[in-house]
Amino acid sequence: MFDAQCALHSFTESHTLCSFIYVMLHKAYLS
Repeated sequence: MFDAQCALHSFTESHTLCSFIYVMLHKAYLS
């Protein structure tokens, strides 16, 4: 599971590793 701070960070810094992982896994859940 992602913590809220990681998720928030993904919205504020689009090029962090955290956001990359978040986006990739989010796409995996949606697909």
